[in-house]
Amino acid sequence: FGLVASHDIDPLGRSSEPGIQEEEDSFAFEDVFAFQGTQEPLFVKKGIYQEVKAHNMTTYPWSFDSNKYDGLMCNGVLIYVDDPNCLEEFVRVTKPGGVCVIMFRHDGYPDYEAKDMALRAAGKWELIHKSPDMRNFDTVEYDSDQDVWFNQWVFRVLETSA
Repeated sequence: FGLVASHDIDPLGRSSEPGIQEEEDSFAFEDVFAFQGTQEPLFVKKGIYQEVKAHNMTTYPWSFDSNKYDGLMCNGVLIYVDDPNCLEEFVRVTKPGGVCVIMFRHDGYPDYEAKDMALRAAGKWELIHKSPDMRNFDTVEYDSDQDVWFNQWVFRVLETSA
């Protein structure tokens, strides 16, 4: 089972971000569920996801069973979420040994860093990969202070959640 939280759910169920496709292609799930990080309208093409629902990521617990998903991908969402405690829910719904692939923008990760480090220190997950720095919109010209950079972080969940 796979769970996808996405700001932009494209017709192929893949990231619209450049450079991410290679990492996503290495994950194959039998059943894929998607949820939108906010209550905004969803854009989904028929047949890509088994189920799609709107969900506020700061309403706990999420409406997903504990230890259910082999993998979770969160792309382009956390910059709009003001609560680092949502990382606990990523751990809760992912099976031990499963992976959480999370996009952190450089200007957003500092808000999540303490929670990430606490989860690592508690042995709840471990960082197994961090992509090179990537530009969010390669074709747009920005002043250096407006440019948007990000990384894809891949965490392995280490413990069973209650």
